[in-house]
Amino acid sequence: MKIGSTETVAAPGSVKKGSRTTRGRRLGTIRAIAYWGLWFFLVFSFLASTHDIWDYKRNPTTYHQVYLDAALHERVAWAYAALTGIAIPFQAAGWRGRRFSKIAVAVFGLHVCFAVADHAFGIIAICCT
Repeated sequence: MKIGSTETVAAPGSVKKGSRTTRGRRLGTIRAIAYWGLWFFLVFSFLASTHDIWDYKRNPTTYHQVYLDAALHERVAWAYAALTGIAIPFQAAGWRGRRFSKIAVAVFGLHVCFAVADHAFGIIAICCT
């Protein structure tokens, strides 16, 4: 005669630790895209800023022809290069676990906020618009 069972039933909505659901796969995919997108943004932004600084030092005439305040444009490029240069090592520290660095996410947020403000208020004005 069997009195009780030793099997347990999982509560509705609970998932065993090793299993992956469709929602979990989607969130994992979205997280991976965001993680690698942040990496792409940081590296691209750093390289673009340093190239801009180097190009300005080589030939500042074109920058003074394009921007109303070329010095402001270069200060912003230096700030971008410094911020992303600081954020990249922090993001690299979480490489194995694919963890987002709070500093890297904050730098990304600052870049987005400045881009929106520049678009709305014309902080870095181009002379020919």
